[in-house]
Formats: sequence, C-alpha cells, structure tokens
Amino acid sequence: MISSIILNDSEDTWTWSLGGNFFTVRSARCQIDGEFLPDQGHSTRWNQIIPKKVNIFVWRASRDRLPSRWNLSRRGIEVNSLNCPICDAGTETSFHTLWACSLASLMIALCRRILRYVRGTLDYGLQLHVSSTTQLIVYTDADWAGCPVTLSRSSAEVEYRGIANVVAETTWIRNLLRELHTS
Repeated sequence: MISSIILNDSEDTWTWSLGGNFFTVRSARCQIDGEFLPDQGHSTRWNQIIPKKVNIFVWRASRDRLPSRWNLSRRGIEVNSLNCPICDAGTETSFHTLWACSLASLMIALCRRILRYVRGTLDYGLQLHVSSTTQLIVYTDADWAGCPVTLSRSSAEVEYRGIANVVAETTWIRNLLRELHTS
C-alpha cells in the first residue's frame, strides 16, 4: 500500500476553497450559516464591543432558546404554571418576558427616559472622555454634601459612613468594569 504513494519535493501548501483562495473568518461563518442555520434566516454575527454574555443572550433570545416556562414545558420539563410569575397576565414565553410583561415595559420606559435625559444633557458637561490612566480615583464628602439631617454622634462617624459608601460604590464600579473586560 505504501509503495503506491508518490512523494515529490514541492513545498506543502494549504488551500481554502470557500469564498476565494485565502481563509477568512467571514467565508467560514457564511459556510457555517449556510450549512447549519439555513431555516433561521439569522447570521451568527458577534458584536466585538458588547460583552460575550450579552451576545450569547441576544443570540439565544432571537432563536427562542431562553429557558422560559413555555420552552421548558415544550422540552418535557414539568413546571407548576406556564403563567408569568411577575405579572401573571400571560404565558411566560421569551417574547413575553422581554417585551410584553409589565416589568419589561417599565424597564423599556425607564431606559428610554434615561437615554432622553442623556441626549438632552450632552452640552451640560456630562461627557466621558478617553483617559490614558487606568486608575479608578474616588472622592468622598465627609459631611455628606452638607446634609443637616445626618444623625451622627461624631464627625468621625460621618466620615466613616462616607468612606464606607465610597468603598461600596467603587467596588461595584470596579466589578462592572471587570465584567465589561476593561482594565
């Protein structure tokens, strides 16, 4: 069997026959979409700016693959009720959870309100600028912004409360930045 193999002295090369002579991620993605997702109509495009968790969530939601009560029951998993546990106004499907539920409607309205506020205050100096530093610097006000209602036994207690508040907020911001994959 080995005697039938003919070897030559030419250089070994790789060839790519999908979408041209050279490998590209786009050609591989198009091939995968065409072979494995022909009936979905969606491509598997990932946004590099958004965290992977969000990309995966959107991908699963667009294909109705979220673990809603309806989807769990369709897969043979027993659930007590198919109704939404938040509003109890309809069957808990992916669409209901993300768009039709009263809590989802409230969240969408709040997000719109925040975006309208930000859009209306761009000239007020509430802008984030690129910085070369990677340090997270925080400040605290020992008298809690001059609030006369603060009930404390001493100024040391007020300072302690201010520092505790700033440490809690800084920890939250640091964890958020880590989750967003920033340094």
